[in-house]
Amino acid sequence: MRFDRISRWVLAVAMATLSLSAGAATKTYVFSLDAMQEVPLAAVPSSAIGSATVTIDDSLDLITFYGTVFGLDFASVVGGHIHAAPAGVSGPVVFDLAPALDFFGPVSIGALPPVPTSLAFGGVAKPMPVGLASAINAMPSDFYMNLHTAAYPGGEVRGQLAAAVPEPSVYVLMGAGLGLIGFIARRRRERR
Repeated sequence: MRFDRISRWVLAVAMATLSLSAGAATKTYVFSLDAMQEVPLAAVPSSAIGSATVTIDDSLDLITFYGTVFGLDFASVVGGHIHAAPAGVSGPVVFDLAPALDFFGPVSIGALPPVPTSLAFGGVAKPMPVGLASAINAMPSDFYMNLHTAAYPGGEVRGQLAAAVPEPSVYVLMGAGLGLIGFIARRRRERR
C-alpha cells in the first residue's frame, strides 16, 4: 500500500515536471515592426507598420519566421536581418533573412487582388548558426529584426523580440499534470 502511494506521487511529480519542461527548447516571439524603433531614427520616419512572429528551436538550431508590413512597397525591400542589440542600440547582423525566405511579396487574401504597398514574408524551419538559437532564447530582448528598403537603407522598420509566448503543448501537459495531481489528491481523501 505504501509503495502504491509513493509511486503515484512519483508519477504526479514526473507529469508536473514534464509539463513545465515541454517546449523549453522552442520559443515563439511576437512583436510589432515600426519606424519609431529604428536607430538612428530617420529625419522623416516611415509610416510603415507591421508585425512579425519568430519561433526559435534551440535544440535543432532552427528558425521559423513570418511577418506582414503595411505602408511599405515590397519591391523596394533590399534586405532583412536579425541583429544582436537591445532596444535603442544598433547591432551587428547575426542572421540574414533573405536566403531563408520561403515567401515574399504583397499581402493577398484569397482571390482578392494584392494589397498595394504591403509585404508578407516568411521562412519555415531554416538552419541557424550553431549557438545563435540558444543565445536568442536566453536573452530575446537583446535581438531585433529589421527590414531595409531603398528609401531607408539603414532600416525602415524594426521590431525588438519580446518575451516568449508559451507553446500550446506546455498548457496541455501542464493541464494533464495538474489534473492527475487533483485526481490523486481526491482519491487519497476518499480513502480516509
